[in-house]
Parts: sequence; structure tokens; C-alpha cells
Amino acid sequence: MSSASLRELVHYGQIVATGEYKRYDYNSAQGNIDHYGLDFAPQIPLKHINSGADQVPIGMFVGQFDDLAVDADC
Repeated sequence: MSSASLRELVHYGQIVATGEYKRYDYNSAQGNIDHYGLDFAPQIPLKHINSGADQVPIGMFVGQFDDLAVDADC
């Protein structure tokens, strides 16, 4: 398996399970309040990523033995 933290894998699972691209959900209102000031995990606004004057090219790279991505996604 590729190297990733447990939290990254849990977050990926949250995205897959809910179908929503949100920040990491701490599974408690208090945990989310502590991190986001909200009692829920906020959405990540993809339309704002890489927009505006500070645009930076984004690329996706896949390793030959990457279990979480396939060449077709790149």
C-alpha cells in the first residue's frame, strides 16, 4: 500500500462514503468546532481552487503500485 497517514485514509473514506468533498470530519460537533469554528465539517469549494491571480498549475501523479489511484485519473 502507498504511504499515507491513517487520518488521510479516513478522510478519503469520508469523501467516498458521503459523496461530498468536505474538510476532515472529526465525528463530533465539539471536535469540528475546535478545528473549524463550526459544528460540522465545511465543504471545500473546488471552484475557488486555482482561480484568481495566483494560479498555480495542478498535476496528479500516480505511482506504478499506487492502490488509491489509476492512470485514467491523471
